[in-house]
Amino acid sequence: MSTLYKVFRRAGIAVVFVAGTITAFSQWSHDPSLNTPVSTAPNSRNYPVCTTDDSGGAIITWLDSRSGVGHIYAQRISHTGVTRWTHDGVAICTAANGQLTPTIVSDNQGGAIITWPDYRSGTNYDIYAQRVNSAGAVQWTANGVAICTASGDQFSQVVTSDDSGGAIITWTDTRNGNDDIFAQRINGSGTVQWTADGIPVCTIVNTQTAPQIIRDGSGGAVVVWQDLRNTIDWDLYAQRISNAGAAQWTTNGVPVCTVAFDQINPMLASDDSGGTICTWQDYRSNTTYHIYAQRLNGSGTAQWASNGIPVCMALNGQQNPTIARDNAGGAIITWEDIRNGTNYEIYAQRITGAGSPQWVGDGIAITSVGSDQLVPVISADGSGGAVITWMGYRGGPDVNIYSQRINNDGSARWSTNGVAVCTAPNNQINQAAVGDGTGGAIITWADPRTGNYNIFAQRVDNIGYLGWNNPHISFVRDVPADQGGKVNLSFDASSYDQYPYQFVTSYSVWRGVSAPVDVPSNVSGVFKNSSGKTYRRITNATGSTYWEMVGSVGSHYLLNYNLTAPTQNDSDPTGTHVTKFFVSAQTWDPFTFWDSNVDSGYSVDNLPPAPVQAVSAQPQTASVLVHWSPDLADSDVGSYEVHRSTTSLFTPGPSTKIGQTQDTLLVDASPVGNAVNYYRIITVDIHGNKSTPSPQAAAGTQSTQVYPLNDKWNMISVPLVVGNFSKTFLYPTATSPAFAYQGSYVPEPTLANGTGYWLYFNGSQSVSMTGFLLGLDTVHVNTGWNMIGSVSSSVPVSNITSIPGGLVTSPFFGFNGSYVVSSTIDPGKAYWVKVTQPGILILSSAAQSADGGIVIQPVSELPPPPPDASISDLAGIPARFALDQNYPNPFNPSTLIRYQLSQSGWVTLKVYDMLGREVTTLVNEYQEAGYKSVTASMNALPSGMYVYRITSGSFTDMKKMILLK
Repeated sequence: MSTLYKVFRRAGIAVVFVAGTITAFSQWSHDPSLNTPVSTAPNSRNYPVCTTDDSGGAIITWLDSRSGVGHIYAQRISHTGVTRWTHDGVAICTAANGQLTPTIVSDNQGGAIITWPDYRSGTNYDIYAQRVNSAGAVQWTANGVAICTASGDQFSQVVTSDDSGGAIITWTDTRNGNDDIFAQRINGSGTVQWTADGIPVCTIVNTQTAPQIIRDGSGGAVVVWQDLRNTIDWDLYAQRISNAGAAQWTTNGVPVCTVAFDQINPMLASDDSGGTICTWQDYRSNTTYHIYAQRLNGSGTAQWASNGIPVCMALNGQQNPTIARDNAGGAIITWEDIRNGTNYEIYAQRITGAGSPQWVGDGIAITSVGSDQLVPVISADGSGGAVITWMGYRGGPDVNIYSQRINNDGSARWSTNGVAVCTAPNNQINQAAVGDGTGGAIITWADPRTGNYNIFAQRVDNIGYLGWNNPHISFVRDVPADQGGKVNLSFDASSYDQYPYQFVTSYSVWRGVSAPVDVPSNVSGVFKNSSGKTYRRITNATGSTYWEMVGSVGSHYLLNYNLTAPTQNDSDPTGTHVTKFFVSAQTWDPFTFWDSNVDSGYSVDNLPPAPVQAVSAQPQTASVLVHWSPDLADSDVGSYEVHRSTTSLFTPGPSTKIGQTQDTLLVDASPVGNAVNYYRIITVDIHGNKSTPSPQAAAGTQSTQVYPLNDKWNMISVPLVVGNFSKTFLYPTATSPAFAYQGSYVPEPTLANGTGYWLYFNGSQSVSMTGFLLGLDTVHVNTGWNMIGSVSSSVPVSNITSIPGGLVTSPFFGFNGSYVVSSTIDPGKAYWVKVTQPGILILSSAAQSADGGIVIQPVSELPPPPPDASISDLAGIPARFALDQNYPNPFNPSTLIRYQLSQSGWVTLKVYDMLGREVTTLVNEYQEAGYKSVTASMNALPSGMYVYRITSGSFTDMKKMILLK
């Protein structure tokens, strides 16, 4: 790792500079003569186009002749300049006979949809498409899905998003003997949505060609094309198509411009209202081409002057316009301009949604270098401006690539006449660009610097510097073994903090805060408040955020810095107080800086977590189920250590540890035989701090207990873990069903630990029961009256705890011919208790912490009376809805779940894990009223606790069950 460490203290921040063999974060070049190769396979490749990868990078596709014939390849390049897919690109289509120039659109999920003309038939060109995901895997049929294979040629395809993961494609089509316009929609799964081979957009007489397309924001699209229907000269027409493939405007399109002489090369931008802004090259003067534009609303009605408004009417002519939306309903248009009569320069103009030019008449000069600057492409910068990229001559024989960012007020952001993107030898051509999401752009082109044409790329950031220059926070972590208030923040240096690009002078560290109470009015950017603290306000479309500078670190031309920064709050039991940070790389110029990503972390005081208070150990056939109450007092619990010994009150250590889990149960598959096994739990937080050991729980041999019963009605419960919970097995002499209480009495054929029941006996008697002792149970209670069960030994009611702590209850009522207040919960008995809110009562034979103790308050009412004898008749339709406890429980791998429906209706019964994720559906159908059961087979699931939940009409209930393997 590193070989040099320097420790400083600046502005109250501990700083560690690390130098050595650390890999730089950015892979982009800062030298315009180098750039980043995208594909340099054998032979040549050309015609690159690109789209966003939705993460600040780009997906690039091109026509590739590495096999001797043109095929389609693609590559993803990250925002840091790292190619993400197969070296030299993934094959999109390598079908026989070759393909032509591709077009591309984002699938809005990190991948892209690519389309191309395809000659695989050997007789004519068809249109095909393929989707590639963010990992570079093609998603549809190998070599693409056929969009149109009609007779004749299909070519000049363009594509836009359908806003649902698919795309809408339009093209020029000769199936009818002359050039027409057709279109097709394909969904994200690769299925065409409209008529086979596409729907006609315009099939009127003579030629229609050169279509352009833009999404309409409603799942459809607007198409504009060159049209020769008048047989004399080119006009422009448009059509809007819904996502169902229906034309929304006049058949064969509405006119965009039909003035005399040619209108060609239409280009589109969305007007953000379902329509489009179209710009074109116009010859209406009959002497030279000028630039015009028109806006059509969502109904196809022209919004500006008939046949368009002039964008530029300067002398000598203009050509090759292109356009980008300005985020305000208007657009920025750029073009080649030869007004000086000698050479082409690049000009631009912004037009509002109302058709009003915003900059100098006939546009502002992007370049004025005295040599040809050609073929501009444009990408929106996300702030109402744009990045314009072109190829140009600059005092040499070669064409290179240049770029300029322009604000929405027409001011240039970067170097006069643009920054050099590529100055490598020979001619760079066919450039394409996409915004990087932060005000810059990723640019790609065909480049012959090595002899053959290859694909190269370069990022220009929002202030006009090549490459990815932002520092990058790699982690924000708590400082271990402190008393809180600080985090370790590590970040990779800016690329301009390295030889030979040593522009960065320092790094400022910023902490996210609420708006200061004394913010100066009308201040943006960096400011000081009345206390002298330095703040920064960052404003975007979602509002303003505020940051406080908490330190400054001098640059030392290292690759990585690590520092200790203060947080606003520590994490505590009431919640995790997360603090956000970013780092800004500063230069001598206060307006030239690079901000890192925002990352967050929290500090803790590293005190040990609280110990677990209640533990139970339940023997199974050949194992022990150890279960404990969760630590709810600490927000940073990481896991629980489980320790076992055959010595009572043992001290846990490495030799006693048998497992570690994030859950609150563990199955001990190898308990010590012929001995009592004792278990204790240690809570471990995410920082490695350990609690003191929990109270112990013991698992021994089975025990047979005898429980007395009174004549007539008894309130009973099952205080042991038995092998058969059937009511008829446990209480064979009872003369009534076992009635549980769920707002009313419900007969239960299968009993469960923790629940109380009514049973009727003829004469006083006793029942013998064999099972494992139950030392702890957690009983769910609902608001109002509840019948609860018991554990294997008496529990004073003063020892009962609850979740949430301090649950308010009534006294506990037992039954001995009449209700009496009880001070203990005795084995085999059941008790009434009334609670003010839902929660959990924890019954434990071991003493528990008073922190979660219940609050017992007197009540003026008695619990519900015993069941009416008349409802012991279970024949026919049940009086109430009910869900029984599964049997057996625990189980492996199957268990029976019974339930009863008092009304017919749709029933769902589903099983969830303890994170709330659905794992299986047992019932999902209409059922008649009656008594029902279903077997849950969970052989494919891991051991653990699960919840099953029933819903029928307004009735819903759920219970826990345990799968042990």
